[in-house]
Amino acid sequence: MRSIVARLTVSYVLFVVIIMLVVGLLMQQMLTAYIHRSTVREMMHQGEVIARALVGTPVRSPLLLRELVPELVGAGYLVVSGDGEVLMGSGRIPGTFRPHELERAIRTRSPQVISRTTVSGAEVLAVIVPLEARDGAVVLIKPLREIDIVLAELRVLLLRGLLVGLAVALGLAYLLGRGLSNPIRELSRAAARFRAGDLDARARALSRDELGRLTEDFNEMADRIQAMIEGRRQLLASVSHELRTPVTSVAGFVEALREGIVPEAERGRYLDIIASDVERLNRLIDDLFQLARLETGELAFDYQALDLVEILRVEADRYDPRFRERGIDFRLRVGDELPVTADPDRVGQVLDNLLGNALKFTPDGGEVTVTARRVGGEAEVRVCDSGPGIPEKDLERIFDRFYKASNQRGGERGAGLGLAIAREIISRHGGRIWAERGPGGGTCIDFTLPLR
Repeated sequence: MRSIVARLTVSYVLFVVIIMLVVGLLMQQMLTAYIHRSTVREMMHQGEVIARALVGTPVRSPLLLRELVPELVGAGYLVVSGDGEVLMGSGRIPGTFRPHELERAIRTRSPQVISRTTVSGAEVLAVIVPLEARDGAVVLIKPLREIDIVLAELRVLLLRGLLVGLAVALGLAYLLGRGLSNPIRELSRAAARFRAGDLDARARALSRDELGRLTEDFNEMADRIQAMIEGRRQLLASVSHELRTPVTSVAGFVEALREGIVPEAERGRYLDIIASDVERLNRLIDDLFQLARLETGELAFDYQALDLVEILRVEADRYDPRFRERGIDFRLRVGDELPVTADPDRVGQVLDNLLGNALKFTPDGGEVTVTARRVGGEAEVRVCDSGPGIPEKDLERIFDRFYKASNQRGGERGAGLGLAIAREIISRHGGRIWAERGPGGGTCIDFTLPLR
């Protein structure tokens, strides 16, 4: 029984059967007791009627037979003397009736009930009602077989109700099981397809309960795994591409030097190219290692209370000579202090990357502006250049690893990791970073940090 529908159906039906059996037994006991009490009460009433009618009437008067017997419904009667002699009655009349309850009824002058006794060979229910002002009693008798027939009919009705309830429970259990199993089957099929390599496999949410939420969680997990796998593929492809050029270059120049085909006068230049490529490889490896540690949270940050304006001024002083060397109009526009809690080295690294990109992509004689201001509870820094700008479709993706804008904005090619590292650093500080087209062309990179 591996099917959840079968297990749920059997469990539900067993539960319902047990409940119905318990309820049925209780109802049978209650109804049996009720029928017994009702019968005794009716027989006692009839006995009292006969006992009152016999006051002042000869015991063997046929008047009793004509007028009282018709009032007896479903029960026979005996009129007995104090010593148990049967004086008259209905049906098969025994000669004597001497149970100990008879003596007790006459002595206490109160009715007595005999739940099971034998009269004329038949088991009966008997009610003894003492006669008023006379040493004797009226005995009402009812065959237990008649009561058993009523109880048997009651059991049949209860059994039919149990079977009907069982059929209804079976149907409801099946519907309930299907309602629970369908979302699980859908989720299982999607998981099997995903495991087989179909990264686009998703499950349909067939309900809005816990299973529906589980399906949504599975789909979200599948989205993240798919993005991670595709990102890993892209990373491997990008790393391979970025490594291929300098490695090929180094291998070619080393081979040329080893074969002795490089003139002595050119050896120095070849070695400089090799050193430049090796330095590029080192930077790429360092950036990859740092980005990996940032993304996994392994890189520790030294958070300090500081003034963001001071960090901006330090980085501006470092780049100002390089901007002036190319005739670029570099402007730093800051106001009052901007108190933040940040790692000064990491924030400086972000500014170094943004200013380095601005220097790289701004043509000679261009303009670079850095502004800082308060915006609500955040400090916002904007670095704008007058370079060729980034196409609108690339603005949201330039922070992805190894992503390069389609026009590359000219200038020296980079590995495409600087802005990805900047995004992780700003994110670890609780801030945001984004790119926009500049008001007069070019590109503006903005980032925010929470104020203290």
